[in-house]
Amino acid sequence: MRNLYRIRVFGLNLDRFVNFVRNNYKVYNLCRISHEELIMEISYNSYFKLLSKIDSSCYNITIEKVFGYKYFLSLLRRNVALIVSLTIVLSTVLFLSTRLLRINIYGANSDTRQEILRLLEDRDVSIMGSNNITIANLEKDILENVDTVSMVSAMIKGNVLIVNVKEKLPKIGMNFADVLAPCNMIIESIDCYQGTSMKKAGEIVRKGELIIGAYDIVGDEKIAIEPIYDISYTTYITGTVEFHQITKKMVRTGHKIVDSCYNMFGNDFLKTYRKCEYSSYDVEHEEMTIFENMFLPLVVKKTTYYELEEVTINHDFEQEKERLLLESEKIAESKIIPMTTIVSTTQDIVDMGTKKLVQTHIELKGRLTND
Repeated sequence: MRNLYRIRVFGLNLDRFVNFVRNNYKVYNLCRISHEELIMEISYNSYFKLLSKIDSSCYNITIEKVFGYKYFLSLLRRNVALIVSLTIVLSTVLFLSTRLLRINIYGANSDTRQEILRLLEDRDVSIMGSNNITIANLEKDILENVDTVSMVSAMIKGNVLIVNVKEKLPKIGMNFADVLAPCNMIIESIDCYQGTSMKKAGEIVRKGELIIGAYDIVGDEKIAIEPIYDISYTTYITGTVEFHQITKKMVRTGHKIVDSCYNMFGNDFLKTYRKCEYSSYDVEHEEMTIFENMFLPLVVKKTTYYELEEVTINHDFEQEKERLLLESEKIAESKIIPMTTIVSTTQDIVDMGTKKLVQTHIELKGRLTND
């Protein structure tokens, strides 16, 4: 590329100027725009010589564009700040991509977490340290050197070291447990071979009540002992579904008002706010991440208000009867106690005017024993 200036010349006697320039300098792309204006291209050195030869009071010369190395030098000078900034940002990003920015430890209490962090620090694994870590060796170190850990798995996700651990269960001493009623029941028979019986056959016992104490009384002394027993019982469970002939329900009308804003580094901006004038409404909040990184964490927040109106619904019991009976039966069956046997199942409907109770009753037989 030639090192040229494209210049614009204004003057009254341009024919004389053109003849002078063509006879003394090498010019390119000379274009006469009008009788008093022209454009042409001339080399750097010729341009400055021309300025010294002509009468500046007769001709007005301005530079329109620069070609060659001076153009690139001027462009570089104008953008040096941008180039330096981009270089710094890219260098920082490349540096941080090789560093650990966070260490997350899950499944451990505070003491175990601190012990793991001290171990990591001894192994030169720390925040702003290198993320070039051999995971298998790290897991082995934690498992061998932290006594409270029974299992460990680690991974590096981006710039975050994630350590999941499972702690060892504490040793529990042997204790003898009292026998408590697992549900409301009628005791059919009770045989207590060891321990102290607190109930007898035919009694009604509420859930959680003491049936057999894990002790024997010798004189005035209470001695802990493991209960040995055999108890048969009957219990009843009920599943109830309510039917309302008239119900009121809030439904959306289709009208809504949306407020939104952008959030960056915890600060909201470009907010839109419209006053909600609905007497009844639902509110939904939504956040959508546009950019998720440490340099440009941009989030869009939206709050939507949906107008509600009350609708009255009339229900036909006969149409819903079978569904309600089946639903009450499922509710009752979900309450069945393990290790029991179903003796009988009955269903009834209690009429309470505008409301009905659909009920399923199940009689169960069960046994408690450790003999």
